[in-house]
Amino acid sequence: MSESQITVTPYESVRANIIEYDADTQEVIRTTESLHFGTTPPGQYSVPVVIKLNVVNVQAIDNIRLAIVKTGAQGTGASGTNNDDNSVTQGNYGIEHSENLVVKSSLNSFFPGVNGTEDPASAFNVDIGRLSKTESEYIYLNVKMPSSTQVSYVTYRWFFDFY
Repeated sequence: MSESQITVTPYESVRANIIEYDADTQEVIRTTESLHFGTTPPGQYSVPVVIKLNVVNVQAIDNIRLAIVKTGAQGTGASGTNNDDNSVTQGNYGIEHSENLVVKSSLNSFFPGVNGTEDPASAFNVDIGRLSKTESEYIYLNVKMPSSTQVSYVTYRWFFDFY
């Protein structure tokens, strides 16, 4: 009886860039690895941050999903009905996406929960569309600030197929 073996081949030339935009000017702010939601009073939502995923050295990406994999003490607070992209109508961590870069002062869709196992097929992932073969739609993210006694942080994870 032989054992099955899975071999993972690294794709060293493939790079995922997260590009942050200024919605007012529609200019690129920076390529980033971390997001800053600014100073916001406890119990209020931060101003949405606008980003886009751009993957280089591939022919195309598809099946783009974004998930929260870790949060601070407040959790996601997710509830309400599911939207077509798997987001929900209430929560602490906002997410919307669009083909157009527009100014948004608030968000009406939220992450449905924490994908703690970092599973690409998790029900807690939000489906994101594509603008081009190698770029996601514009993604708007915000955070409801917890009380001053709670630690606030969030870790996001991208999932996508490429060829």
